[in-house]
Amino acid sequence: MPRHRVHSRVMCWQTVDRAIALAECIGRPADPSWHRLRATIAADVPTHGWNPDVRAFTASSPQWTVGRPSAVRGPPAG
Repeated sequence: MPRHRVHSRVMCWQTVDRAIALAECIGRPADPSWHRLRATIAADVPTHGWNPDVRAFTASSPQWTVGRPSAVRGPPAG
């Protein structure tokens, strides 16, 4: 099973989120798949990137290696 870097996932979420915001800002519709992708990533990061035993985000998933919590920020809740 591949190890997915949690920080990379968060940066992908941010990129898609900003693309949606940019499309709205210039008055163009965002591709509907962008909204689904953003939601998928937002659900994946806390589900697979958070280790409740140490109460921190991990460096990668599914391996539970604790990363630098200050460097790994999840997508905003809600």
